[in-house]
Amino acid sequence: MSHPPIACQLAALDAGQRARRQELWEKLRPLIREAREIAGGYAFRLDTAPTTLVEIAEFISLERACCPFFNFQLEIVEENGPTWWRVTGREGVKEFLTQIMGSLGAGT
Repeated sequence: MSHPPIACQLAALDAGQRARRQELWEKLRPLIREAREIAGGYAFRLDTAPTTLVEIAEFISLERACCPFFNFQLEIVEENGPTWWRVTGREGVKEFLTQIMGSLGAGT
């Protein structure tokens, strides 16, 4: 089975959606406290503010439209534990993420 190339398709979003995606990213990026390399991608530990989960869900819904090759997982640990956001995918996705790591907030 042949997969399409791993490349963002920003044209899949209209101008308003692209602006909202950027706005959400600017809210979420500072909440990344740790980035870990995992099989197929990365896991990000987030500070969780009251609206964070809703904003992550909205961001993911927009990101899926332009980057359909990502798998997303959220783990919300009991008793106010950390929130982990995992971004993985098929072969090549991890390398793609590594290339854009500066915009993902790695090392914060």
